[in-house]
Parts: sequence; C-alpha cells; structure tokens
Amino acid sequence: MRLLVVEDIDDINYIPHFSANSYLLYQNLPRSTVISTDITLQLKLYTDDGLLLYTGSDVANQKEENADFLALHLESRHVVLSVDLGNGVFTLRSRYSVPQDSWIEIKIVRVEERIILNVDNQTSVHNFDRTEKYMDLNAGRNLYIGGHEDLEMLRSEVNVSTMFSGCICKRQLMVFSY
Repeated sequence: MRLLVVEDIDDINYIPHFSANSYLLYQNLPRSTVISTDITLQLKLYTDDGLLLYTGSDVANQKEENADFLALHLESRHVVLSVDLGNGVFTLRSRYSVPQDSWIEIKIVRVEERIILNVDNQTSVHNFDRTEKYMDLNAGRNLYIGGHEDLEMLRSEVNVSTMFSGCICKRQLMVFSY
C-alpha cells in the first residue's frame, strides 16, 4: 500500500485566485487503483456554479460510460460530489447552500464502502453495497482543481458548464493505493 500526498498547502501568503478561465493541473500522477481518499479544500466562492475538482480515467473520450471519475462542483451554491467506480454514477449534494465571500471547508473521505462529503460540518454519506462489483477508483493520471481544459470532455453526469471563480487557500489530497 502507498500513500501519495499530492499537495498540502495551507499558506495565507499564497492563495490562488481562479477567474473562471483558469485551473490547476497536476499531471502524471502515479497510475494506481485508489482504495482510500482524503481531500480537503478551503475556499471562497464568487459565483454560484463551477467545477472545483475533477479526476477521471485516462481515456480518449472522458464521456465513455464505464470510465471511473470523481467530480466536485458547485451548483446553485450547493456542493455536489459525483462519483462512478464502475457501477454507475452516484451523487451527494450538500443540504444547504454555501455563502459567497466567506471561507468554507469541504472534505471528502472515502474508505472502503463509505464516502463522506462534509461541507462546513454538514455531512452527507453514501454507503456502497458490498455486492457491487467495483469498489475502487481507477483514477486518471491528471487531477484538475478549479476547472478543466475542456469542460465538454467531462462525463455528462457532471452537470457543470463553468469553471470555479474564487480563491482556494488550502488544497490537500491524500490517496492510499496499491
């Protein structure tokens, strides 16, 4: 088992601003099967909608129906997490809308049969059925934060047409894989 920390930045002197046409791209991440994930983002949004984070299988056409992906986005100021591990897409949505111009913290934790979305201490949980054929995220080698080079390449279940506009002061991604 390996632990990969993509980035752990919590530096108030370095706060990237996303202007709805910019994004961070982490390329050539080690190809692996992800069995556990812990993602934390601390952000301030300026618009109601936008893509926050995306990783998907490295296929020519991301819209391929059986391609694994994990997407986090804003929809009418609600945080939406969509995931497909190969059994079909499921979606978690924050119960309450998040405020603009205030810092919020989003945490995603996936361990074994459970995925948890926590938005400023509001928790939503999805439990996988142990009989489901696929339980691991066969993630792509690229991780996008704040947007994507081509939103048309995202799976159709990721209902997003704009990139994120705002600031992200903390980005942490820990991945346990084999």
